[in-house]
Amino acid sequence: MKFTPEVVSAALINILRERQLRSGMCIGMETLWQAWQGTGLRKSDLPLALREVEQAGFVHVRGQESLAYVELSADGAELLVPRRRPNAAVQAWMDDVDLYRISQRARENRADGHRRAGDKSGSAFG
Repeated sequence: MKFTPEVVSAALINILRERQLRSGMCIGMETLWQAWQGTGLRKSDLPLALREVEQAGFVHVRGQESLAYVELSADGAELLVPRRRPNAAVQAWMDDVDLYRISQRARENRADGHRRAGDKSGSAFG
């Protein structure tokens, strides 16, 4: 199943929100990768999500390889704060439903031993 870049980015934003990051705070790539595994999305989706949110100005990817980390920008910190508009609340709820379904599907696949072709071993960040 192919997901829109918005849903994939929402998964990353949700991880940052769950960790209650604030402007200037960082999360290591290894920690981020471990959290990403729980989303049910492919390994190859994480770099795409990082690129999307970095281009939008919400994060800055710093460092190299195993020392890489993600720093939350001021705009990113603002994004993590729940908005008071009704449309934003509905969209957030719909995104949460999509992300829940993805994570449930991933759990079922792990239980069956089936993996998607895009989840072959290799670097998670490139």
